[in-house]
Amino acid sequence: MSKFIVTTTINPPTKALKLYASMSDWTLIVVGDKKTPHAQYENLDCIYLTPQDQEKISKGLSDCIGWNLIERRNFGFIEAIRRGAEQIAVVDDDNVPLSNWGENVVGQLVEVDMLSSGNIVMDPLYDLKSNTKEKFWHRGYPIDLIHKRRKSYVGRVQIRPMVQANLWNGEPDIDAINRMINRDRDGNINILFDTFDYFTAMEFLPFNSQNIIVSADVIKDYYLMPRVGRISDIWAAYRLQQTLMDRGNHPAVVFGDASVVQERNEHDVLGDFSYEVLGHFQTSRFLKSHCNYEGLVTHEDIEGMEMYRKLIERG
Repeated sequence: MSKFIVTTTINPPTKALKLYASMSDWTLIVVGDKKTPHAQYENLDCIYLTPQDQEKISKGLSDCIGWNLIERRNFGFIEAIRRGAEQIAVVDDDNVPLSNWGENVVGQLVEVDMLSSGNIVMDPLYDLKSNTKEKFWHRGYPIDLIHKRRKSYVGRVQIRPMVQANLWNGEPDIDAINRMINRDRDGNINILFDTFDYFTAMEFLPFNSQNIIVSADVIKDYYLMPRVGRISDIWAAYRLQQTLMDRGNHPAVVFGDASVVQERNEHDVLGDFSYEVLGHFQTSRFLKSHCNYEGLVTHEDIEGMEMYRKLIERG
């Protein structure tokens, strides 16, 4: 198999994970954590990495990342590469796949719509049609630029995407401010996005790690940095794009239709907000610094990122 799905969870096998495990053309890798009920994964058709398995891969990286963090899925990326991955999907355990899940153009030469915001970053959710009148923005889009959101059509371009980010119906992983503003009287959000053509942008695009497919060729530059809160996947996305820009490979990210329904695990919206504060204050600075982590994380965290890269390169 050359296509792998990577996730982390502290839950028993969910409806979504059972469906991913049943896919004949994808192999599911579940990265366990200290709180995960390990025995319940013995009968699931997946590769399950226990905490001990992860420490065998690299005790140093394990210590650097720490426990009870979604960033443990970095070990899933390493395992997928070791097993010959060509494409790596990253999902959350509460994202139930739709019939179109897995359809992708990663690594293919395709023609897509090129859009532009005129800013350093473009919000992919801006002006997308859905069943709601609310104006959502993508988690990790700088809140200081929300008033400057716009999209203009540039034309059709041919690109070879390295990442495909698909959207999510249901109650998606938007930020806590957005959730508090837009939820209904019962505290719920239920989005159903209209379909659209694949699009890319001249600028940075935020994408999270709940429903994406990444080429194995660039996974070494996609590292989820621990201890930066709920911005880790978005900053990883921005840094990957900066790396590709530096190599002359931009744009390399496309957005596609919703391919999951998020049946959201229980979340404390104020707790989420507390983990998002760093991102709200620092994301614009991060982008303007060419996605440099210096001053935002410790030297040990930078070393962990380099350790991860070497493990991926070693294969």
